[in-house]
Amino acid sequence: KESRLYGDSGYQGIRKDFPALHSVIPFKRTRNHKELTHSEKIHNTKQRRIRVKVAHALSRLKKYRAVADTYRHSLQNYESTFRFVANLVNFRMIQRLQAV
Repeated sequence: KESRLYGDSGYQGIRKDFPALHSVIPFKRTRNHKELTHSEKIHNTKQRRIRVKVAHALSRLKKYRAVADTYRHSLQNYESTFRFVANLVNFRMIQRLQAV
């Protein structure tokens, strides 16, 4: 209940389908091209900043094919494989931060 879904504009009907889920969806212009208010634009910008961090983290994990493709090995090893890939990604991020 405490988690939030930060979706893009493709999730427009999620509040109706899952009313108990706390979802944050960007504001869209209407068909008659009503411009968004200043506060709506600020809300969309804040949400975009959160979503891009998650998208970048997922893309870093997907560089390793074991996470991106269908996992075809023993399910008993999936968690350790995923953790290994996550550790590699974290190690690379730490190395890049220290190089700066």
